[in-house]
Amino acid sequence: MSIRQGLRRRKLPLIIDTVDVTTEEDKFLPKSLYIRVKQHIYPALSYRLGFVFGDEHSINRFYISKIAGVNHLFYNNRDLTIINGDVEGIISNTLEAALSVVSVKGMRSFVTVARRGEVKAIEYLEIGTFRKRKLLIENVDLGLSGGKIISLIKTIHAETGEAGPYILFVKKGVGKDYSRKTLNSAIMAGFNGEWCGIWESISSRHREKTYLLHLFYHGNYKKYTLGSKGILLDYIGPWSIVDYSYNRLILKNTKGVIAYDLKDKEIMWEKIFGDIRYVCSSRQGISRRSLAIVTPEKVYVLAADTGTKLRELDVEGGYVCGIGENYIAVGIEDHLRIYSWGGEYLGEYSFDGIVNGISIIGERILIGYLSSTGSPKAVLIDMSESLEIGLRDLEMFSGETKHIDIEHVTPRVRLMGTTDRKIEVIGYGSKILFKDTGARPGLHTLDLLFIIPGFLNLREKILLLIKKPESAFDRISVASKLSRDSLGFFVPITIESSIHIDSLKIIIWSDENSIYACTHEVQGLKPGTYTIPVRILWSEAGVHEVNILIMSWSMGRMYIERLRGRLYIDLDILDPVLRIMGSTAYIWSPISLGDVRLVFSGEGIERSLLTSLEKGWNSFDVEGFIPDKVSIITRGKTIVETYRRRE
Repeated sequence: MSIRQGLRRRKLPLIIDTVDVTTEEDKFLPKSLYIRVKQHIYPALSYRLGFVFGDEHSINRFYISKIAGVNHLFYNNRDLTIINGDVEGIISNTLEAALSVVSVKGMRSFVTVARRGEVKAIEYLEIGTFRKRKLLIENVDLGLSGGKIISLIKTIHAETGEAGPYILFVKKGVGKDYSRKTLNSAIMAGFNGEWCGIWESISSRHREKTYLLHLFYHGNYKKYTLGSKGILLDYIGPWSIVDYSYNRLILKNTKGVIAYDLKDKEIMWEKIFGDIRYVCSSRQGISRRSLAIVTPEKVYVLAADTGTKLRELDVEGGYVCGIGENYIAVGIEDHLRIYSWGGEYLGEYSFDGIVNGISIIGERILIGYLSSTGSPKAVLIDMSESLEIGLRDLEMFSGETKHIDIEHVTPRVRLMGTTDRKIEVIGYGSKILFKDTGARPGLHTLDLLFIIPGFLNLREKILLLIKKPESAFDRISVASKLSRDSLGFFVPITIESSIHIDSLKIIIWSDENSIYACTHEVQGLKPGTYTIPVRILWSEAGVHEVNILIMSWSMGRMYIERLRGRLYIDLDILDPVLRIMGSTAYIWSPISLGDVRLVFSGEGIERSLLTSLEKGWNSFDVEGFIPDKVSIITRGKTIVETYRRRE
């Protein structure tokens, strides 16, 4: 099992501004749109209780806030007016706002408020030339095209309560009155700030319906007659228009998308996806006009003119999206994924709540999300001012520590999820440390959150493959000759390990037991190269074929290395034991030595004896004094001195 080791680049977009859309709870899904202010086009989101748009420097907003239990309409931090009733929707052209309001008595009204504070409210309507009839407002749908605010009002007769006509209002400009048009049964077909459409049903017979499409394009009015039957009939409904451009409509339902030519009155193309959650289109006037279709398993990007599938993104669980000339963004619960228009994955970003609105203009993306407290918030980001970091998947051995160097960035790193809690992730300056403290070998997924103030929080999954090494050591080197220090003779063994060694012990011996050497327990060896002195307890002079046993423990696992080697020992080495019982000295020797001189010393007396030592216990007569020490001399050298043990 292996993983891809290549470096992948991720962007952390700069946050331009963050605002509360409203101070009240608003769980409705906002509408994404584009608004034009003089020569500039800005991303915007329209909520039930707020309207926000992002300019070059900040997020501006119209919003409802309660003061002493009474609704007030604010523009940024300026109180514009009191609103007598509950607000069901806000739209704005940035200079004035239109509101759908429900009074305490349940009556609806249509209110416009200019930024300068002028208020105009329509609470009822009158129709008829000679006999005036009063109409009450039952419902208000708001829309926007260019700088013109559009509203479709459903009425009922005040006297009888019967259904009345639909009235289409179009605001002519700031401080100006509305034009109005009486319609038959009508529904809002959709809007995106550049265009706005209303379906009006004008006839129905023999399974064929005829609709009049009232279409506003950059504020200019057009109307088209459509005979709806067959496929087209399935696509005409509320909020069914996805896009309009040069006499061509893009329509959607819950299963498919079609393009309809209003001039030639024919369907240009149809694409079926089975289960559509959301469809969005890029704005007018860009070279790459496209659509994004969100399904439960994928996001499909189509060319708006031809319906050609440009690409598909493997995004599961998406339910809101935005598409621009440079970027595609998809909301997945409390995450936002951003791709380049060409499909390159740029990063996934974490929010304190559900992402529910996206609007993209150029390098700016306006993101709406519903916070965990239920209040809507909006964030404006600039992709051109992003930080970029390099991340990669890792392979490591059990007990090892590795790192990723993300160079010039020093984020806080939080481990959001892991397949094994014994993996530690630590942010250390510009490095991210990955430490195994006993995780099971295998492939693990680490869900990491990178936090840098002033930038979106990046969420990234790192794959970590922990391998159980066959050996704890990459290299073992045994010296062929002895070394000596103040503690005595030893065999130097050099080890190189890539994992953390909790403890280690080395034993050397021959089959004939002519040599024996060992270490005490060595603890806490970090990955690296070490030379371990293996102390010789006894050895005959000569060349020895030896067994070498290296036992090491790491993360509760034991590793055993068995080696064979050859050692040259140029002198006899032993660790004898001296005991005195009565007038007899007993010397224990681990090996047999011939032609040795024993020198017994004690009480100022020294006696010498030529003899040999057998393996095991040897006895010698020392009548007349009690020696404290015996020196063993062989080949003219004192090889060891040992003192008697006190009984």
